[in-house]
Amino acid sequence: MLFSYKAKLKNGEIFEGTMEAIDRFTLSRDLKSKGNIPLSITEKKISSINIFNIFSGIFQRVKIAELIIFTKNLSGMLRAGLSLSRALSVLKKQTKNKTFYNILESLNKEIDSGGTISSGFKKFPKVFSNLFVSMARAGEESGDLAGSLSEVGANLEKAYSLTRKIKGAMIYPGVILSAMVVIGILMFAFVVPTLAGTFKELGVELPISTRFIIGLGEFFSEYLILSFLLLISFGISMFYIFKAKFTQKYIDFLTI
Repeated sequence: MLFSYKAKLKNGEIFEGTMEAIDRFTLSRDLKSKGNIPLSITEKKISSINIFNIFSGIFQRVKIAELIIFTKNLSGMLRAGLSLSRALSVLKKQTKNKTFYNILESLNKEIDSGGTISSGFKKFPKVFSNLFVSMARAGEESGDLAGSLSEVGANLEKAYSLTRKIKGAMIYPGVILSAMVVIGILMFAFVVPTLAGTFKELGVELPISTRFIIGLGEFFSEYLILSFLLLISFGISMFYIFKAKFTQKYIDFLTI
């Protein structure tokens, strides 16, 4: 069963959270064993709205910009003297991304159960990279988690800025290339068949290359919509192939 609870820390600070337990008494006993004082425990029922949020969260992802803001805010809160659990609770309330909300809730549970935030980060490798986890662990061991998070946030911001510049620089060539491809297909579909008719009237023997172009033009003319769909499918396939991890090492080998 899933319960939402409100409890008080030893220093008098009140915090809220959700946790799975067999019943209210088990959850209360777990909270007390950690030195917390339970104030209220209520069963959290899954409504149709929550189910919708769960499915919508599956298709959401954590953007790099959200991760940068998270690291900077968490670092700032820790420097200001807030506890890690309290800082995560505040950030969890501020986020509108359901996926990131669930991640922060998991991190909060990891801290409440006596774990470390680096071990919590490690559970989400698609969001927190190995470098992110290693830096957080180094910060915990050195006692300067805020400084480590601040450094990670700065590195993420530099990488994000560089990526945006590269994407911005590639927009114009991409538009030009796309326009050239579209114009090429339209020429094959409407111009080449006209020329093919002229060649047939002349009755001359055409080279293999010319016959290939005429055949391609006839295909585009007869299956124009299918040609565009195949072109789009090819573009999407190439995008995911180059983005896949198993091709990255080959790309790095060729570019370095």
